[in-house]
Amino acid sequence: MQKAILSLLFIVAIVQISLSQGTINGTVIDKKTGETLPGATVTLQGSTVATVTDLDGKFSLYKIATGIYTIQINMMGFAPKIVKEITVFDKKISTINVVLEESKTVDINEVVIEASAKRESMNAMLIQQKNRIAVSDGISAEAIKKTPDKNAGDIVKRISGTTIQDNKFVIVRGLNDRYNYTMLNGNPLPSTESDRKAFSFDLFPAALLDNITIVKTATPDMPGDFAGGIVTINTRAIPENNSQSISVSSGYNNFSTGKKFVTYARGKYDKIGIDDGSRELPTNLPDTNFRSGTATERSEIAKKMNNNWALNTIQKAAPSLNFQYQLARVGKVLNNETGLVFALTYANSYNTQSATRNDFTEQPNAAPLKDFQLNDINYSNQVNTGAVLNLATKIGKYNQISFKNLYTINSDDKVIIREGIRDFSSDIQQLEKSSVRWYTENRLQSNQLQGEHLLGIKSGIKLNWNASYNNITRNIPSIKRMMYTTDHIKNTEDTTYLDRPYAAAILPSGASPNSGGNIFSAKTNEQLMSGNLDITIPLNFIKKIKSEIKIGCAYQQRNRDFKARHLSYNIYKINNRKAPVAFAESLLYMSEDSIFRPENMGQLTAYEAATATTPKKKGLSGFTLDEATKLNDSYSAASSLQAAYAMYDIRLNDWHLVTGTRMEKYNQMVNSFADDGTPVGVNTTVIDWLPSANLVYSLNEKTNLRTAFYKTVSRPEYRELAPFGFFDFTTFFSVRGNPLLQRATINNYDVRYEWFGQFNQLFSTSIFYKDFTNAIEQVSVPSESRTIDYQNIANTKNYGIEVEGRINAGAVTKMYDNKFLTSLSAFANLAYIQSKVDLTGVKDAGAASRSLQGQSPYIINCGLQYFDTEKQQGLSISVNKIGRRIFLVGNVGEPSIYENPRTVIDAQVSKTFFKHLEIKINLKDILANNYIFYQDLNNNGKYDKAGGDNLMNSLYNGRTISLGASWKF
Repeated sequence: MQKAILSLLFIVAIVQISLSQGTINGTVIDKKTGETLPGATVTLQGSTVATVTDLDGKFSLYKIATGIYTIQINMMGFAPKIVKEITVFDKKISTINVVLEESKTVDINEVVIEASAKRESMNAMLIQQKNRIAVSDGISAEAIKKTPDKNAGDIVKRISGTTIQDNKFVIVRGLNDRYNYTMLNGNPLPSTESDRKAFSFDLFPAALLDNITIVKTATPDMPGDFAGGIVTINTRAIPENNSQSISVSSGYNNFSTGKKFVTYARGKYDKIGIDDGSRELPTNLPDTNFRSGTATERSEIAKKMNNNWALNTIQKAAPSLNFQYQLARVGKVLNNETGLVFALTYANSYNTQSATRNDFTEQPNAAPLKDFQLNDINYSNQVNTGAVLNLATKIGKYNQISFKNLYTINSDDKVIIREGIRDFSSDIQQLEKSSVRWYTENRLQSNQLQGEHLLGIKSGIKLNWNASYNNITRNIPSIKRMMYTTDHIKNTEDTTYLDRPYAAAILPSGASPNSGGNIFSAKTNEQLMSGNLDITIPLNFIKKIKSEIKIGCAYQQRNRDFKARHLSYNIYKINNRKAPVAFAESLLYMSEDSIFRPENMGQLTAYEAATATTPKKKGLSGFTLDEATKLNDSYSAASSLQAAYAMYDIRLNDWHLVTGTRMEKYNQMVNSFADDGTPVGVNTTVIDWLPSANLVYSLNEKTNLRTAFYKTVSRPEYRELAPFGFFDFTTFFSVRGNPLLQRATINNYDVRYEWFGQFNQLFSTSIFYKDFTNAIEQVSVPSESRTIDYQNIANTKNYGIEVEGRINAGAVTKMYDNKFLTSLSAFANLAYIQSKVDLTGVKDAGAASRSLQGQSPYIINCGLQYFDTEKQQGLSISVNKIGRRIFLVGNVGEPSIYENPRTVIDAQVSKTFFKHLEIKINLKDILANNYIFYQDLNNNGKYDKAGGDNLMNSLYNGRTISLGASWKF
């Protein structure tokens, strides 16, 4: 990898282009199909300067003197077009996109069509939007710049029908993150999570993105493993000109910045998001077999452990810091047009979150009893470092090879301080003071080699191929959990029992979520290798019918290795009549920074030197270390996917149909153990035939009516199958997999009406319906408290309507020359979604039906944007709100937990000075409403604070204001 990067950086040094004058760039588009046209001749009138469009329909005219020009475009079978009023500036690029219409006559003296540059570019944009075959929504790099969003997780929630969960997991059309598929530059990405089928979108800094698109209907050339949408992240493409920029910003959070911040011993590479190994378990620690050793042997092992339990207080949390550097170069290498994009981004933020966590026991015909009430302060230091290096070269006009590389490091170092009451309803309550130190480091490496080839202008045959390698590692070197408890009298008149000082909750043996001295370590390593090849062949047998066939194949191989280890400090005991040993209880009252020192391990005083407390002298003992790791705390998994497809694309007048079938053969293996040590193996092979049809009827040049049917699947993720159980200190739930899960199959139906107007205006309405068989959901286990697993639901329906609108004030008022109005636009996308999960035959479900987990009944995104291109200043404000959704599915004895609706308002002000310096002020989550999770006991569909609903969790993050500066060279 390092050699490859050095080689590419060497190429940067030799890629050069002269921009001492001006350049005209553009794309030539077929009006009827919306596709780009390779092989068109572009001539600068009044000169000998001319070129031919490449395989993407793009052209460049270099070294044009400052002035106003006219170009002419000619191509066989199309009417010639002249585009006037193209202004060329010194050392700048003028971009013009051109739409060609099919020739209606073979007369050599055919009339030439004329158009202005401004109108022609707008028309080209509309044509491309209108002719997309699949139902899709997205957001461009230009729109991303107008928001305060820092990463892809913030960005995707602004796309129609899309919400975000936990600030990083995407929900499309109300379907949980497991029903979506993630791709990077057209290649698949593996799950980033050890405990769910999901991709963590906060891995991608906003500065590295070119656009994000969510495809909501399937075509045969797309992966079939989705139901909500295919989320495609595209990094910066090959540039049109040389550029370079540096951006720096800093943010202030009213709840975190400048306030007390708690941490612990840090590593020397923490500032770049990499653990230096100091948090890892000691390298000389024996394997899991040491659980069979004697107490004395285990106490010697305990002395080897790192005693880094001390918590430190930083008096003031630093403001957040963001840095971005971008470099673009384009020129010629070995006489081939070559371009390169390099970007580096860094973000470091300190965040504090307050949380209240409760639990209740339901009673028939009576109010619920509160079991516990815990108050958390979560101190989190997040570091995100990322780099993109993309290189492409055009070999001749009709061949392009691209090499795209991305590497990100994302770390989250958190300390949680918890205080509260256990056994809330008991007369003698247990008070708790606990803490956790939890470091997580994620790394993503993606390397992609892609080729695009046009095998002759006359034949029109296109050949595309790509190969990619992705590696995701997730390292949790050690989660250290400590707990102190004491007893408290609820009835203060009872003097028979007095409060005692807090003592460490150390067990005589084993480990428990309600004990201290626990250490959990886990490593996940996953590789995903993929490749695909497809060929597109035009079949223009009939003059008025344009058709083509596309056939292709794909292969994917995934391998995951997951290993976890669970250790626990216990009380040292030796049952020896001749030399009895008593535990030194005074150790339990020592602070976290000293309780687990090596000198407190094992036998502290010998029998002969012990103080006589009974007729027999006793020795004194401290702690020992126990191995609580189970066989099912680790698993290995692998899967292979072989796919082939055939797709037929036909256009007849105003009709456009794409139909075909995709075949996917999928083999999946998971190897682990059950709780009792019995081997558990999953080895399944399933062949799915996935037909699809997308039909578009163009009512006129600006309006489409779309319909689609397609069949898709949703396969279990490794973690959903593996019987490994993980206790989450933050949520206080344990999660485990189910090896009996089956894949879900989904029949999907879509209808969409859409209108495209000038100035990027848009109106669309979509209706969708999805019929699931064996939908996969995460549910609460009826027989076990605060335990979650996965199950199949036989019959599930999901349906809804999406409405999106984008208007420009200048176009609406028809005042096209009014700069203020043409700079002002408004946007809104609304979704109303319903689902029905049929629980007939589901044991202990507690209801006949309910909505899908994670599905919101409504989604609202709206806002205003103003940007003056001449003065380079702008203002934007956006609002996001979702309806309440099921956070955790309940059962007959435990009601479902809902997430309450929450309104989020963001704003940005930007201004460019001296043509190079851009200043941005961002306001994020202005209202800073609490996150509320509750049980709706009266089933009225809303949270009643004083009406008897159970408040399970309440979280507060504060609001953030940031100031950024960007200098463009």
